[in-house]
Amino acid sequence: MVIKINGEELSYTLENEKNLGEVLGSIEEACCREHETIVQVAVDGKVLSSQELDQLFKQSVDTDITLELSTFSGAEIRNYMKGLTQELSDYAEDFEQVPVYMQTGKDMQALELFGAFSEKLNELYRSLLLSDITELPIDIQIEGKSVHEYQKEITALLRDIVSSIEEKDIIQVGDLAEYELAPLVKTLINGVSSAIH
Repeated sequence: MVIKINGEELSYTLENEKNLGEVLGSIEEACCREHETIVQVAVDGKVLSSQELDQLFKQSVDTDITLELSTFSGAEIRNYMKGLTQELSDYAEDFEQVPVYMQTGKDMQALELFGAFSEKLNELYRSLLLSDITELPIDIQIEGKSVHEYQKEITALLRDIVSSIEEKDIIQVGDLAEYELAPLVKTLINGVSSAIH
C-alpha cells in the first residue's frame, strides 16, 4: 500500500492497525494536530464517495492500492467559509425576490432557490464543526444566540415556507422569505463573517 498526502508519498509504519479505516483514522488524528483535515480520498486515482469510503475502511491493511489523500488547512477552510458566507448573503438578498416569483407562477424557481441555499448553509454548518482545525470558537454567539439556535430557527422557517408553497399560499411564502428568513440569515452570516476575519 502506498499512501500519498497532497501528492507527497507518506512513509507510514503500521502499528496495530488491522484495516484501512484504522490507518486513515490515525492519519486524520495526525492531520488534526497540524490543524489540517482530510477532505478527499482517492484509490488508484479514483475519488471515492462516502458509500465507497465505508467499503474502503473495512479493507485489510495489506491491500495493494495507492491511497491519495487531499487535505485542507484551517486557513484554507476559513477562506472557503468566507466564500460560503458571501454566497449565503447573496441568497438572502434573493429571498426578497420570492414574492415576485410566487406572484408570477415561478414556484419551482423559489423551491430551487431554497434547495440551493440549504445545501450551502449545511456546508457552512459542517465547516463550523471543524473548530479544532479552523481554530474558530466552537460556540460562536451572534446577538446572544448560538449558531445551533439559528440553525433550528432557519430549519423551521424553511419547513413553513415549503408547506406554504405546497398550499399555494403565495402571500405567506413571500412574507416568510422576505421578512423573516432573509433578516435571520443576514444576522447569522454577519456574525459568522466577523468570527472568521
